[in-house]
Amino acid sequence: MIKKSIKKFINNILTGVILPVFSSQLRGMWLKVDPLMPGNLFFNNVEEEVHNVYNIFIKRGFTVLDVGANVGLHSYYIARHFENSKVYAFEPFPGNASYIRKMLSVNKISNITLIEKALGEVSGNSYFNTAINNHQGHLTEQQTEMVVDMVSLDSFIEENNVKPDFIKLDVEGGECAVLQGFKKNISALYPTIIVEVHNTEQAKKVADFFRPLEYTLCKLVALKQTNSNRPFVIIDNVPSGEVPPVNMHGQIVAIPNKIFASYSSFIYKA
Repeated sequence: MIKKSIKKFINNILTGVILPVFSSQLRGMWLKVDPLMPGNLFFNNVEEEVHNVYNIFIKRGFTVLDVGANVGLHSYYIARHFENSKVYAFEPFPGNASYIRKMLSVNKISNITLIEKALGEVSGNSYFNTAINNHQGHLTEQQTEMVVDMVSLDSFIEENNVKPDFIKLDVEGGECAVLQGFKKNISALYPTIIVEVHNTEQAKKVADFFRPLEYTLCKLVALKQTNSNRPFVIIDNVPSGEVPPVNMHGQIVAIPNKIFASYSSFIYKA
């Protein structure tokens, strides 16, 4: 009850104030209170299951792409927890990008590079739908008041000589377009990719993209569901055609086959 009251106070009264994170995965950082940022972050861990994916697959010195960085919470976690890592945070929404820029300065974080562009199938410009809040903004083909710069992942990699080891991809339904913009280089680099799948249409497209590649797709599940320390279930039904794979929703982790055996101990088998 006390924590709930403190959270309400933080969210409603201290908006815009920069406070220290007291007890969570980001303990020791200073973050600006934002009504759209989880207020309990200052006291409790959030998105622990996704962070567990990072702990399993990201190693020191890795290059990581945070595509759809929002206010940067995942980027901060990776940059702080993996020595000598290099994080590229892609965030086209000006308000979110401004937040990240400020927090990088306040916390003196040097291993995150903010890229104020969207990723898409091709390079150019795109309309951006801000939706109802800064967590749900996404690219759209419909004309809006906001136009953002867009670049394909292949172009970014080639122009900046970046070789990602791990990619976190959450762009509110635009994930398939980002993957299509990676067709040229993915087979040379084979990073591990965690992608959030939002609907059956997207599930079909994501499965179609990975099917011809040397990847194994796994669904991230809550540890309490498996009653073990194995958080991944293999999606072994990745059919061609119009039928989306079973369980292909939520957080999907694409693991390169060349390293899959090293992580077999994390796969749950009923």
